[in-house]
Amino acid sequence: MSLSRALRPVVLGLVAGALVTGGLTTAASPAAAAPSGVVAVDAGTSGDATAAISDPTPLRGDRVTVTGAGFDADEEVTASLPSRNHGQLGSAVAGADGRVSFAVSVPTTLPDGDQEVLLTGTSGERASTGFALRPLLEDVLDRFLRWWPEHRADAG
Repeated sequence: MSLSRALRPVVLGLVAGALVTGGLTTAASPAAAAPSGVVAVDAGTSGDATAAISDPTPLRGDRVTVTGAGFDADEEVTASLPSRNHGQLGSAVAGADGRVSFAVSVPTTLPDGDQEVLLTGTSGERASTGFALRPLLEDVLDRFLRWWPEHRADAG
């Protein structure tokens, strides 16, 4: 086991303990406890549109892929974040099979917790999926622990 893997639970435990004793508390959301993989949530209003995300627990700044299915062929579909006043993540045209895909970066300014990604077609068809963000300090520590072993080996 690498040193960074061994230290990760200790460091994250210390951070969580510091947050709790400092008067700040955080609660793990059900989405944060979900296993890695594709999360699909069906929120279609009039049809069978579905949406999925490639990583349900990304770090801020990570690239994820949001996919949708069940839209009309050649329909323009917009991906947005309702928590950011429907801030648009992008738009794409569904293929002949009704599928659409968006490669997006997770905004670095989003707050902790569950975030919904809403897909809306020009026909009014809608579907949503989501992801969970950990506290910003946990993201920073995780990035450091990913970076450190690689750079430590280069120095030796």
